[in-house]
Amino acid sequence: SMRARWLPGMCAMGPLIIMLCDILGASGIKVNFFNNYTEYIVRHTLKGDNIDLFAGRGFAVFASGEWHAFPAQPQVSPLTFLKAEGIGGTDPVLGEFDGVEVRYVTRHGIRVCTRVKNFGTGLDVLFETHFLDGAPGTNASAARNSSHNEVSTNFPTFTTLKLSPALS
Repeated sequence: SMRARWLPGMCAMGPLIIMLCDILGASGIKVNFFNNYTEYIVRHTLKGDNIDLFAGRGFAVFASGEWHAFPAQPQVSPLTFLKAEGIGGTDPVLGEFDGVEVRYVTRHGIRVCTRVKNFGTGLDVLFETHFLDGAPGTNASAARNSSHNEVSTNFPTFTTLKLSPALS
């Protein structure tokens, strides 16, 4: 079976995190990036076979009262790619990790980064979004005069799911 947990942080001060855990007694689960960091795949390795569980594309953020996207999308402000670099460290709960941090900037100068952390357990992956200079104009509900709880970031944005028959 698969457990998925979402641990929300505060948009302006902390990460929005999604953890994928305990998939089929996996020997490894990892996120890989492709095509100049525009696409990513959550890959599960079991007994030497690679199974792509989720595929995603891009990143979008609502800031300064408008949506910004990478890669560029029609009728949406572009989000400019700044750099990508490998990261590593130790989480006090999940242990050692390696991963990738990708940095962007909006046309208004708001810097945002996404991080993917692949943990040494082979069971956990974290997706994080950080506003490096605060998060001005990120209340999508207020901007649209809506009473709904709308998101201010879209990451990960999974476009393909290949879980059958993985889910019980």
